Amino acid sequence: MITVIIPAYKATKYIDECLASLPGAEILVGIDRCKETFDHLVGRTDIKTFYFTENVGPYVIKNTLVDEASHDKILFFDSDDILVEGVLDRIEKALDNVDYVKLNYINFTGRINHKAHKMNDAVIAINRPVFNELNGFKPWRCGADTEFAHRLAFNKLKHIVLDDIAYYRRIHGENLTVRKETGYDSPIRKGYMEYIARRQRENNWVNPTHKQTQGYVTYTTTHRGA
Repeated sequence: MITVIIPAYKATKYIDECLASLPGAEILVGIDRCKETFDHLVGRTDIKTFYFTENVGPYVIKNTLVDEASHDKILFFDSDDILVEGVLDRIEKALDNVDYVKLNYINFTGRINHKAHKMNDAVIAINRPVFNELNGFKPWRCGADTEFAHRLAFNKLKHIVLDDIAYYRRIHGENLTVRKETGYDSPIRKGYMEYIARRQRENNWVNPTHKQTQGYVTYTTTHRGA
């Protein structure tokens, strides 16, 4: 079995389609202090919902919910993306033999263009002991998946890239790479990219001293928003 961890902020527009693409998985959704998303999801019986009372960002949510997963095989996924049918089974089998799995994807905005350029620099699946050994993601507001990918490569961990397209990455105004405060031209992302560039020059990738997590409230079908 596999656990899918999904941070969610302003996610009501797309998350239903995302969740529908993940049949059979344990799904943990971490709501990043967004009452709109909470009200949209609370009461669903097909997911486990965790409400973070502070706005901590997606990477602290991922770090935290790894410890709540029922399974050691973890897929980190975004609330607006769509997984291709059958990919969960392929990931689960692959993680029997490797430390982590990279997934090919294509970007889309409206309709999915299956001839679009294929990439694999974002979503990963990983075995929980490996993730915890590296102390997880840095608690950045954006770009921490890029930094983590470099650390995975630096440690020469065994991995594969699944053939073909594994998911469709939706581009819209609320993406971290698009939003004014965290987009490519934002001061905070430029600072993170300078850190990454420095580590690349020095070929010295340092793990966090600990895995940063955050408190949350767990909601089930018997709880409703205040």
